[in-house]
Parts: sequence; structure tokens; C-alpha cells
Amino acid sequence: IGGYLDGANLPSLNQNFVNATAGFGDGVSSVATLGAYSTSDVRNSLGINGGVNQNSASYTGGNYAGVTWGVGTLWAAGLNGGSNSVFWSGSANMERASQLGTNLESTPIGALMNAGGENTPYFLWKAASATFAANADGTAIKVGVEAGNIWRTIEQPILNLKDVVINYVH
Repeated sequence: IGGYLDGANLPSLNQNFVNATAGFGDGVSSVATLGAYSTSDVRNSLGINGGVNQNSASYTGGNYAGVTWGVGTLWAAGLNGGSNSVFWSGSANMERASQLGTNLESTPIGALMNAGGENTPYFLWKAASATFAANADGTAIKVGVEAGNIWRTIEQPILNLKDVVINYVH
């Protein structure tokens, strides 16, 4: 053990591995802090960033992978109602749904999208609905007798695939 403590006999890591790993961490941490800070800032403040080549392809690839992973995780976490998920159809039922549990519009991402009003693209609502349904667990509530397009083609099939029990409230 003593021979390793002096640093002379420590094994070295492959430089591409170091760059890619640092890039991944920088990407994830940048997303997690909404771009305000990253692990690169930590390495710089501690004076230990010299071993990372931020201009390398492996760093860039790792960074893109980290940003992608971070955005995907933030998206999924921001659209999660879990076992408290409530789905609705018919414009008058959104308020009722929010009183019974967590509807898509009550999640952080859903609230942002809802605030965008008609400027929020329909494809984004479809993607959010799919993620919200995929995050549902156990038993879900469906408010309203209407079978809207998103419910019929996206949410209900995902819930059925996951064997989530659906309780209908009319």
C-alpha cells in the first residue's frame, strides 16, 4: 500500500475515458443547475481541471450525452404524477381533475406548458402526455366521459400496457 501513496505507482486512466467522463458530468451538472454552474467550474476552482481536454471529441461526445441524459431525466421527473395521476378529457374537467390528484398540468413541466397557452405546440402536449402516462403507477383516475384524441391514442394505451388500473369519474 505504501508504494501507491506516493503517487508514482498509481495506474493512469485512458485519456479518452477521462475526457468523456468529465464531459458527461459537466453536461449533467449544467442541466441540473439550468446552466448556472457545472462540475467544470468545480474542477477549475479546485485547480484540478488540467487533466481534461475540453476540446477533444471524447469530451464533446460525453458532454452531449450528459446534456441529453440530464434533459431526459428533468423531463421525466417534471412530468410525474406517480400513483396520484389523474387524466381528463373535456375542457370543463381539468379543474376537477386537479382536485382529485396530480394531473399533467399540475406537474412542473405541465404547468410551464400550460402557461404557454396556445403557443405550446400540440406535439409537445402529446410527448408530455406519453411521459406522464408512462410515469403513472398503481391506479389512475380518468375524469370525463369524452375520449379525447390524446387519451384514446396515447395515454390509455400506455396505462393499459403498464397494467395501471383506471378508475373512471364522470
